[in-house]
Amino acid sequence: MVTLRDTRWGSTLRRLGSGLFLAPLLLALACSSTTEPQGPVTLFVVNTTCDPGPCAALSVRGFPEEQPLTPGGLWSIEVGTVAAPFACFTLPPSGEFHVSGGGTTTTYTWTLADPIALGTVAAGASALMATPSTGEFVPASAAGWRVTLPGGTTVTPDVACTPPGGLD
Repeated sequence: MVTLRDTRWGSTLRRLGSGLFLAPLLLALACSSTTEPQGPVTLFVVNTTCDPGPCAALSVRGFPEEQPLTPGGLWSIEVGTVAAPFACFTLPPSGEFHVSGGGTTTTYTWTLADPIALGTVAAGASALMATPSTGEFVPASAAGWRVTLPGGTTVTPDVACTPPGGLD
């Protein structure tokens, strides 16, 4: 057995017999990404309408950065409804919006690796009335996120929460 010491990282690499331990490690690192989630991404939402109460039911919507110019309002992705002081949601892995006209259809695609902002509208109200109220964030850059709505403008990285029913 040969032991190699990397002084830059303070780590020890070992070569076992004729098999090289370093090659699979480098391959795994080369194939990993900081913008691709390693699993489901969650969002913990604090509902500010509950203080002093009673809680208002809010539909939480995500607004992708890339927005088509349409007369029907902004494209949004349904995240879920919060009707209690807080809720935990699993963010959808992707979403699509299709714009048709003039004999063509353009498809806009959003994934967890793309920027998104959040907003709310009263549960049961038209999604066309919703607008973003937070700054953008890239969901895939953390396992979990936290936001206070309505009124919060910042979505911050957090530990992953566990939605009812567990993670998808």
